[in-house]
Amino acid sequence: MDPAALGEALLKAVTFFDAAEVERLLEAGADPDHRGEDPPDCPPGVMQPVTPLTLVIFRISDCDLLDDDLRAFERIAALLLARGADPTDALRMAEERYGAFPAERDPEEDWPSLAVWRRLVEAGAAR
Repeated sequence: MDPAALGEALLKAVTFFDAAEVERLLEAGADPDHRGEDPPDCPPGVMQPVTPLTLVIFRISDCDLLDDDLRAFERIAALLLARGADPTDALRMAEERYGAFPAERDPEEDWPSLAVWRRLVEAGAAR
């Protein structure tokens, strides 16, 4: 598969929270920072989920996700970060969408998707 096709397949696997496929694609050489195209009607300056990590942040807000689905997104974030994905845009998107990171909240008790966000915050602090 060429790099662009690998990247688009990676975005699709993230969309459907398929951690096993994300791992397979990364092992096959997919770029963890692959950038898809902005929608043509997107206003300038509005962040869109066009990288794997920004797509993770976008998807975790889906109220129909189950706790197991959110754990899959946490695993996907971990896989992407382990392969060197830059969390900067995802962190910016999270702050724009959800406000400041609520460090005092317990992700296990309060908000399961917070565990995904915390992983990105920790990765960003480590850079």
